[in-house]
Amino acid sequence: MASYLCNLYSTTFLCLATCCALISAQTRTWNVTDLGWFGIRNPAFTAIEPRPGGQGGYDLSISTFSAVPETLDSNFIVRDIGRQLQEKDIRNFDVEELPGRVLWPNEINLVPEDVFGISGIRWSATGFLLQSKRRGNVLLIDDSQNGGGKYYDITTWKCDIGVWFYHRVAWVDVNGDGRKDAITGRARFDFTYGLQKAEMVWLEHPEDPFNGEPWNIHYMYDGPDAFFTLTNLTTPDGTFEAIITPAYFTQVLIVHWIEGDTTDWSQPDKIYSRVIDSVEGESYFDAYVADVNRDDRRDLLVTASSEVNGKLLAFEIPDDFRTENWTRHQIADGFVPIISREGQGSPGIVLPVHPTTTDTDGKPLLMVTGDDDGKIYIFESEDYNDVNNWDYTRNVIFESRGTVGAMSVQDVDNDGYNEVFIPAYSRSRFHIMTFKPEEN
Repeated sequence: MASYLCNLYSTTFLCLATCCALISAQTRTWNVTDLGWFGIRNPAFTAIEPRPGGQGGYDLSISTFSAVPETLDSNFIVRDIGRQLQEKDIRNFDVEELPGRVLWPNEINLVPEDVFGISGIRWSATGFLLQSKRRGNVLLIDDSQNGGGKYYDITTWKCDIGVWFYHRVAWVDVNGDGRKDAITGRARFDFTYGLQKAEMVWLEHPEDPFNGEPWNIHYMYDGPDAFFTLTNLTTPDGTFEAIITPAYFTQVLIVHWIEGDTTDWSQPDKIYSRVIDSVEGESYFDAYVADVNRDDRRDLLVTASSEVNGKLLAFEIPDDFRTENWTRHQIADGFVPIISREGQGSPGIVLPVHPTTTDTDGKPLLMVTGDDDGKIYIFESEDYNDVNNWDYTRNVIFESRGTVGAMSVQDVDNDGYNEVFIPAYSRSRFHIMTFKPEEN
């Protein structure tokens, strides 16, 4: 998040992008190949989405933004990317700009079809720290066949004098009225005074969601400034819907949940919380829930971004997450931006991945963006059979001077091997890699 501030100081870099094979075949059975790239200015966040309306295949969504003051930014889509990958040279991909020029779009993704009963609606969460781009919002983009390219700001009231930025949206029926609402974290930040406010809110889904009026916004709790993870956690007392919040600015990792017979996040006094971890200097950035060590119990992967010593962490989720300690493991440290300036950081996001879609029984590889160190890493377990072994080998699979954005992983061409989609932000190139072995 704050790592993208490197672009406030410089917008051009001499860049080098390479696909690296640094570890011998004795230590790994996988490899990655760079298939090529297409040009797109400052690609940042990505999403691979099943094509709406049951069309089959996948679309690739890309947000782009510039640190140039007073400029507008755009979201893009590469439709049916698997077909394009099979039929076209990557440099000739059809890349389409989506409706709506916005201020600093962050994550973008499809709204689940059951939210509105129609397919092809996307959400875009926008805004960031730059003075002229701090007024963010949550947009709905009607990309359906009959949508006509309309887009709707569902957060900004005419009388609203607040300056908020948004990064992520999750869809859940918060108040039990049968309509799925939008949950999102938002923050206010000022370079003079620092973080002013960060909070989780829910946007109440109205009877007519496309009438052009903003949705009612309701406060849930303090904490999230960008990302969060909505999940279900099992205890001896049953399963609880929970929200895991890595708070970047306040350097704390928190879990929130609802006690009671029903899940109703609309009542703040019914929301419970506890601190999972809080270490000075660790700006918790991204979180992902998965069974990391293959002991049939889910774990929590977390990145802690830093200007001097970023870390990749894993936490074992205890039998009762509400009362017992979350066992912490440090997978890696030593992440450092290429250029040490205030506001830069490393690492970025983390994804557990498997090279193929068929062999998914072993421990996953852990793919991590270096963010302002310009690299994409894969961390591989040093012992696939020992559930108590948390030692990993670090591999660099991609390098580009400057910043890399948030990658996505998916087998889009149905060949059984996952592709990796990498936005080389500073280079204004979008790379596609594959785990498929090179043909001799």
